[in-house]
Amino acid sequence: MRWVAAVALLLAGISAASAQSVASRYPWCMGIQSSEQGQSISCPFSTFEECRAEASLNRGWCFPNPRYVAQAPETAPQSQPEPPPGAPTKRRR
Repeated sequence: MRWVAAVALLLAGISAASAQSVASRYPWCMGIQSSEQGQSISCPFSTFEECRAEASLNRGWCFPNPRYVAQAPETAPQSQPEPPPGAPTKRRR
């Protein structure tokens, strides 16, 4: 019986961690207030405009995701420009 409780706690922790990582990927969240379900928040929006469009359908509001951490953009390796045809080239020793 104890192992069932331990497994349940482990699975709950794993699902909470994955939900946090998904929630931190997107910079915008939407909140919705309803009398039946109370307040609900979801954070799957990449742009404010995307959030605002969805919020306008659901009488929601948009706000910056407090868990969002911007990722550094990937940069391509800088290559040396090729010399024009007929230009002398440097030789490595």
